[in-house]
Amino acid sequence: MSSAVSGSRKRRLWSKFCLAILLLLSAIGACSGLNGAITRFDGFPPPWRQRVVSVSLSRGQTIPKIDHGYILFARHIIIGRSQQEAIYLQSLADDAVRRPSFWLKDASIVWVNDSAVSSSNEFFVVGSFARSADGATINFMTESDVEGHVHATIDMGTYEPELACVAPDGSIWTFGQDWSAERSDIPYPMLRNYSSKGRLLGSYLPSESLPPARLNFSTRLHRMGGARGRMFLQCGQQSVGAYIGPVSAWVEIDLASRTTEVWQVEPPSRSIMTGFALLAKHEVYCSYAARNSVFVRGIFKLNLNQSTIATWEPIPGMVDYVSAAPDSAPAMTVIGADGPSLVYQKIESKRHIFFWVRP
Repeated sequence: MSSAVSGSRKRRLWSKFCLAILLLLSAIGACSGLNGAITRFDGFPPPWRQRVVSVSLSRGQTIPKIDHGYILFARHIIIGRSQQEAIYLQSLADDAVRRPSFWLKDASIVWVNDSAVSSSNEFFVVGSFARSADGATINFMTESDVEGHVHATIDMGTYEPELACVAPDGSIWTFGQDWSAERSDIPYPMLRNYSSKGRLLGSYLPSESLPPARLNFSTRLHRMGGARGRMFLQCGQQSVGAYIGPVSAWVEIDLASRTTEVWQVEPPSRSIMTGFALLAKHEVYCSYAARNSVFVRGIFKLNLNQSTIATWEPIPGMVDYVSAAPDSAPAMTVIGADGPSLVYQKIESKRHIFFWVRP
């Protein structure tokens, strides 16, 4: 009988011990849940589409991007005969490649800052050119077609558009600088919205709303070799957004209400932004490479949960941490958005493999 009582007591003690362990684990889980209030992102689902793209890239070209069903990039500097095949357009529907020429009347040299597809047959180019008659610099936006014909050229005055994208309603958004106003320290809108015919629809992002470091951060210079100076403009499904590298800011404008939000982004030190994509409102992805105690490269999502400060959160399975900087290009680079899908690329033996995922 004594043995039976002792066994019963042991079982009760064991039950209490197990219960205590369960309560401890629950408490740890609860604390973990509280810490988990900091946004965490699951890894991407498997790509639903994959495409091998044969492109030859150089530092003398704009950054390739996905735009309205096309892969698009252009030569930065066009002089005389180099106007032939100045634009690269590859259709993602049938893989057809078009290499239209691009030239502006009365120009001696053309600097292409950016380009954007507006339809299956037309695209916009923004930049500046030197007038052959007197060497004066003219800032422009043009509407062209895949046959190389320029339908309209708009003189932008002292405002140089450095980035461009086409919104779902067909209007064109540009990010740029007014060099005359900069030199005179006069406020001006840096982000502008135009109709397809060049009529100004709206002006946003006053220059005085950004830190003074904005001066002389020309996209043309930074996109050709700058690190933190890289800048990107994206037209998403519900908003338009701009990443301004020199001042580490993300600006997003709601296309319906036209309200503007600005976040100060905390990028890793010594980082190089290599690509951006804006899908739905506040859904922003980026690829970058950074060297701190280890070399980090891959794809990240911008955490915009706080009202004024944004941070980059790594996508599990899409970021590499290595002890030394690799000699090759970043393993994965964001190319842009294709509808609700994020498009990124891997470069293997000079082959560009594009992947489509729906995060």
